[in-house]
Amino acid sequence: MENKYICINIIYLLMALCLFFDVLYIISCAKKKNIIGLIVKTLAALCFIAIGYFGYLDNKSNFSYFILLGLILDGMGDLFLALRNIFAKNITFFIGTLCFLAGHIMYIRGLFLIENNYLIFCIILGIFLGALLFYLFNKVCRFGKALYIVGIAYTSIIMVMACLSVGVYMSNQITSNLVFMLGAGLFVSSDIILILYNFSKKEKWMHPVYSVLYFVAQVLISFSLHI
Repeated sequence: MENKYICINIIYLLMALCLFFDVLYIISCAKKKNIIGLIVKTLAALCFIAIGYFGYLDNKSNFSYFILLGLILDGMGDLFLALRNIFAKNITFFIGTLCFLAGHIMYIRGLFLIENNYLIFCIILGIFLGALLFYLFNKVCRFGKALYIVGIAYTSIIMVMACLSVGVYMSNQITSNLVFMLGAGLFVSSDIILILYNFSKKEKWMHPVYSVLYFVAQVLISFSLHI
């Protein structure tokens, strides 16, 4: 019992540290201190990966394994996106996007293992909403030709992941499924703002809001493994 109490307090500490490093990252970006931003963003990512890792060790289920893989891939995506601020290379953004795409696929793979009475409907709805979302983006954003295929695939994947999380919760309304669903919803919201920030008119509020939504999302997704 005492060991479990210590472990959960470590998880709470990691959650707080993740959000603390995110605040430092936002401040670093505002002051154009990109090296510091890279460091603190990496530390924030390591925190949510650690939360997921401890969750995997706690139950060692196939679901937690794929969620952990998703968290790791997202952490790699964070690194490449932060490197873009230093090297100003589109290739780092492209690689980062592929890492996030792979991370979402891992989340989907994990969600396939959970009871979902609306599986087919969620997949179809997710693909439709993803295509609709990209169509709307295309109205206000400027994508290079190379990003069209990746863009359509990415928006479809994130919406399928979000829809599956809703279907899982509706099928079994337990706290862990609710927390994961909330994390998935915030993840989609952060992605929408990030895409607008990178490919349409930049607004100052977009970057900090995206960052907060993203790291809160990852904290919720990783913490859902402990509930």
